[in-house]
Amino acid sequence: MAGETYEGWARSIRKTLRVRKRFGFVDGTTKKPNEDSPDLEDWWTINSLLVSWIRTTIKPTLRSTISHKEEAEELWTSIREQFVVINRPQMHQLKAELAECKQKGRTIVDYYGKLTKLWEKLKNYEQILTFKCGKCTFNVGTALEPNREEEKVHLFLMGLDKAMYGTIGGRKSKNEMKKSEDEDNNNREVDQDPVVEEATTGLTP
Repeated sequence: MAGETYEGWARSIRKTLRVRKRFGFVDGTTKKPNEDSPDLEDWWTINSLLVSWIRTTIKPTLRSTISHKEEAEELWTSIREQFVVINRPQMHQLKAELAECKQKGRTIVDYYGKLTKLWEKLKNYEQILTFKCGKCTFNVGTALEPNREEEKVHLFLMGLDKAMYGTIGGRKSKNEMKKSEDEDNNNREVDQDPVVEEATTGLTP
């Protein structure tokens, strides 16, 4: 792995470990057993093998710059954080491409596929935000995932061709349309009220 190819390296590592059902050691879903657990020794054996293997996939010139970590999850996070800083120009470029990505006559499938590829690339550079309290670890990224999905939907809708699908933001919701209809009906009732008509007689020039 070289600094400018972190994205491809991370994707390759994920695929390889998922095939072997070992990616849980890296993303933290395979939890470390308690100190008195009989499974602890096996966990350390697999974890240590993964740490050694991950380090061998990194070029020697870069390997010396990476902090030594005993646990695969910590090593993975450390590498990501280090190369996120190096790859900030690529992150900026990806965000710019997302902002400029529009349908432009393409099919919905092609347009959404383009957005998905950009989102996946950008995800490789994002840092995993966690909050630790004692023995508990809270994944901030997981908590924010619904907001990210909402942003993706908004970006997707804003990029659709207006000529074909209309102005997305210009459409009224059912509640707004019902409210407008009720207001129109109330105005008609007021105009037809005989008391109002009598009170306003002679005021119109």
